Amino acid sequence: MNIIKQTWSETHPSVKTAVTIIGVGFGAWIIYKVIRGGASILDTWTSRKEGTQSLEELFILSSQGIFPTLSDADVESMVNGLKSELNDFYVDDVIIMNILYRVQNKADWVKLKYRWGTQDVGDGAQTLTEILSERLYASNKNSLNQIYIQKGIGAIL
Repeated sequence: MNIIKQTWSETHPSVKTAVTIIGVGFGAWIIYKVIRGGASILDTWTSRKEGTQSLEELFILSSQGIFPTLSDADVESMVNGLKSELNDFYVDDVIIMNILYRVQNKADWVKLKYRWGTQDVGDGAQTLTEILSERLYASNKNSLNQIYIQKGIGAIL
C-alpha cells in the first residue's frame, strides 16, 4: 500500500488529473450501465415469474397424465406469430385468436406461457397473459375464456 501512495505522490499533476478524469468517467459509465441494465434485469426477473410457474405447472400436469398436444415447433411458431402480431401498431384480434385456438388442453396453454416467458412487446417485457389482457378487446377475451373453459383449461384472462 505504501508503494501505491509513494508512486501516486511522485506522479506528475497532469497525469493525476488524467487518471482521475478517466476513473470518474469509467465509474459514471459503469453506474449508467448498472442503472440502465438493472431496470431491465428487474423487469425481466419479475415478469419471468409466469414462465417459472408454468414450468412447475407443466410438471404437475404431466404427473397427472395431462401432456401437451403441441410440439415444440408448433409452440415456437405460435410465439413468433403472437409476437409479430402484438408488435404491430394495429393488432388484429382475428390472427391472435386463430393462433390461440390451436391450444387444445391446459398443458398446451402452460407450455405456450412457458415458452413465451417474457417478450419485449410494446413498452417492455411482458408475460403472455399480461399482453393479451392489455391488447385484446373485451369481447375476444370473453370468447377465448369461454372456449378455454369448454376445453377444460379454464379462464385465462
